[in-house]
Amino acid sequence: MRTSRSIPGLLDPAAGFEAKLRAFAREVARRHRGRPVDPKQMVAALRGYHRALAVVANVPALDEALTAVAVAEYLAARGARRPAAA
Repeated sequence: MRTSRSIPGLLDPAAGFEAKLRAFAREVARRHRGRPVDPKQMVAALRGYHRALAVVANVPALDEALTAVAVAEYLAARGARRPAAA
């Protein structure tokens, strides 16, 4: 039996939003296979995703911490530890 603690976002809406951002970052990484790792492009996609979600739902602000979580998830999914040197 699942408890309320096992359902992301039920008690803490920001936790559910963070899970959505992580899933989005993994999907972007999957779609970017074969291309160079580009965190700036990931952040641009993340901002667009956030704007789209904000149209249909009450979502937390996209702050630096949430952006860092999404970029870290993107880099992990791409197998990169840090962005390539510019």
